[in-house]
Amino acid sequence: MPAFVLLIYTLYSWLALDTVRGWTSLMVVVLFLGSAQMIVLGVLGEYVGRLYIEAKRRPLFVIRDIVSSGRSVGAGRGAVPTRLGVGPGGPV
Repeated sequence: MPAFVLLIYTLYSWLALDTVRGWTSLMVVVLFLGSAQMIVLGVLGEYVGRLYIEAKRRPLFVIRDIVSSGRSVGAGRGAVPTRLGVGPGGPV
């Protein structure tokens, strides 16, 4: 969004104000390449994030079952359920 506003200002200054020759074209190219860079960086970040989640190899149905049941994340021996407040030997 800021790049779009700056592009409008650049075009306005080219039409209405006295600018240095070549400044407008340089600004348009810089804004275009910067925007393209940010888009590619966002796509790359999304790709790496999905690879990271996939590399954990955690099945989604297990995660869904744990979240819906309210069990704690470290649900091993002696873990206390988060919602119920009851441990393996009775109330905590």
